[in-house]
Amino acid sequence: MIGFELTEEQKQFQELAHEFSEKEIRPVAHAYDENEEFPWPVLVKAADLGLLTYGIPRNKKNFCRVWDA
Repeated sequence: MIGFELTEEQKQFQELAHEFSEKEIRPVAHAYDENEEFPWPVLVKAADLGLLTYGIPRNKKNFCRVWDA
């Protein structure tokens, strides 16, 4: 039987993502949309928290930092 319950790690990640979106995305989303700008600062913060690389093995994550140039 397949279980669809989240593990503790997944629940923690879900909570982190929710808190991040409420604190970092929601307050600025409208302004970025109105100005037709891409939210690079928000994306960098998300990356720093590991929100963009969840599920990618730790030894393979360096390729995700392409915007650090």
